[in-house]
Amino acid sequence: MPLVTETDVKVRNPDMDAQGWVNNARYLEYFGEGRLDHLARLRQGVEAPGTFTLAESLIQYKSPARHRDVLRVKVWTKEIGGKSFTLGMEMVNAATGRIVAQGHSVQVWLIDGKPASIPGPFRKVLEQSMA
Repeated sequence: MPLVTETDVKVRNPDMDAQGWVNNARYLEYFGEGRLDHLARLRQGVEAPGTFTLAESLIQYKSPARHRDVLRVKVWTKEIGGKSFTLGMEMVNAATGRIVAQGHSVQVWLIDGKPASIPGPFRKVLEQSMA
């Protein structure tokens, strides 16, 4: 079972579109919050040169979210490559458990602004988070 990081996000009024649903662009922000919480959790206490950048983000919308819903964003490490890693993501309505969206993101490791191999200490943490 992978290590899953859960982040709750409350839908605010400015997040809404004309139909009264959460605007589709906000889902990127919500997944971004969960992704950053997951990565901060993994990097805690790990010394590794460089950083990562977002290379790809995919969202599949499953059901609408509305004003004042609390959405639970779940993020886990899904795949690890040589220079990149993929995080799986799911968003559910915290009150009902209904799936709102699913997706993934691909992060590329950078050293001096160029793609580089994921350093050993961070690779180890990624691998442990999949187990």
